Amino acid sequence: MAAMALRVGDRNAIMLGKDSVFPPHLAFYLAHELGHIGLGHLSLQPLVVDLEHPRLASPDDDPEEAAADRFALELLTGLPEPKVLPRSAYSAAELARVALDASKGLNIEPGTLALCFGYSTGHWATANAALRGIYSTRRSVWTVVNKIALSQLSFDLIPDDAKAYLRSVLGASGTP
Repeated sequence: MAAMALRVGDRNAIMLGKDSVFPPHLAFYLAHELGHIGLGHLSLQPLVVDLEHPRLASPDDDPEEAAADRFALELLTGLPEPKVLPRSAYSAAELARVALDASKGLNIEPGTLALCFGYSTGHWATANAALRGIYSTRRSVWTVVNKIALSQLSFDLIPDDAKAYLRSVLGASGTP
């Protein structure tokens, strides 16, 4: 499972089930799940689980998945089908440099630009390799995501027996 959107009562939540050492992968998963929520896909079913796919969905596969992909791409780039880099072929090092340069003028995160290149050309290996040239360090993105989640949870509303479990799965120790 890459991620899932779910509804419990009148509240929505997103669970990310896959980690990455670079932010744009998880940013896309999160934006995609926000798409399911924002587009009302949870109104008929309280749970949408997205298994990891090597490519984005096509409308023929599942219209809701394709719509959530477009939502995510538009949220992250301003365009539902971004083709923002001038060429269709780069080496990983060239793509990293071009994405870093273009990100300033386009106001799009450079790693996201590299993955958009992979999306629009199918050159995923180059796009993923370019991430090593865009980010100076690698770190598990889940630690950042879970820190934000911990800051947003109302622990006083969570039953005592669930608090320890929740802290454990979020990688936290002690009380928030």
